[in-house]
Amino acid sequence: MRIMLSIAICLLAAGVCRGQAEYKIALKGANPSRSLPLAAAGGGVLYVAYRSWDWLARSKKLQVTAYDLTSGKELRHATINLPDVRGKRVAEGLYLSKDGQVLAYAEAHKPYLLLLISTGNLSELRRSTNLPLTDVAEAPNTIIHDVFGGFDSRGMLCFAFAEKQGLRFLRVDPSNLKVVSNVVARGLHQEQSESIVWSPSARRTWIYGWLPDAWKEFTEDGQAADESFDRVTGESYGAIALGKGKLIAFSGRFEGLITVYIGDKPSNLRLSCGPQDYGVSDNPEYVGGLCIKGSIGPHGKEAVLSSEFLLIRTDPLAVAWRREMRLVDVDEWIGGEHEFYQRGRPLIHTSAHEVWIVAPQRSPELSVYRVPIRKNDRADPNHGPHAFTR
Repeated sequence: MRIMLSIAICLLAAGVCRGQAEYKIALKGANPSRSLPLAAAGGGVLYVAYRSWDWLARSKKLQVTAYDLTSGKELRHATINLPDVRGKRVAEGLYLSKDGQVLAYAEAHKPYLLLLISTGNLSELRRSTNLPLTDVAEAPNTIIHDVFGGFDSRGMLCFAFAEKQGLRFLRVDPSNLKVVSNVVARGLHQEQSESIVWSPSARRTWIYGWLPDAWKEFTEDGQAADESFDRVTGESYGAIALGKGKLIAFSGRFEGLITVYIGDKPSNLRLSCGPQDYGVSDNPEYVGGLCIKGSIGPHGKEAVLSSEFLLIRTDPLAVAWRREMRLVDVDEWIGGEHEFYQRGRPLIHTSAHEVWIVAPQRSPELSVYRVPIRKNDRADPNHGPHAFTR
């Protein structure tokens, strides 16, 4: 009888017996209203990095922790000294190298920082604070959306910046942190998307234009990649690159549309809410979106009625999982003129049998969700890390 009872408890409490379906990670010293935690995963390990803050709103430490992804148990922890900042601080990303040996963390505006960390003991390997990066756009009151794209297919570290003359794409050799490529796509400007839409491995970027309302694909040196890609998508709310010639776009305000461009004919998914991109994935078969229902009140002020995270399967296009979730973001003003903005995009990590979603919260913690993949809905585990970014 006791054996049967134990089996029943094990089946009901799958989070204890076969890996948790959901758990939370407390982040000591974190303050998501000042800076957001970043996550990367591989080999069954979840890595989390975030600035810790004192009571004077000052930060000079990076907390880095490795967790067992299935149980949430802490495996190792390290504290690394960082340039001293006060107020708020926007970071551009945390990425894991293809061999799983190195973490790369970046803050791409003054005080600059590119930091490489060993996954073995979470010690600092090397850093750079002197990269030839653009400080801010020349126009005042500009929102800056820099991108740290992590490692490309050749193992180079990749950055993208919006400048007055166009989009700049920068690559850095992780072995010595020297710049090996610095290219400007002159005349290309992301007019409406909230961030640069870019695939470092494919060396392509996508620009949203008004005439017509459509996304267009370009090479990193600014050459149009495929005239046939122009397709009307309506009012844009962001996009995610899936690779060369492939894109998923979000459009619509209170009722929306998700469109995937993979083959000759786009696939559409209509929603009774307004979707926008919200996730960083290591597999182009799954991406994240935030679907918001809202209303317009007096004086044109918008009110959010509900907000859900959508785990989206890209081929065939469908919503694989959904969960109530609110937008988490932070903005950092420099000199009262330029705003660096970061959304708390959840990490979407796939393994052979499940998808893991690691989502920041408005409180100092992370929520981790495990979504089993059905046999006929299984992602290809052969897709390596960073098959695409943002």
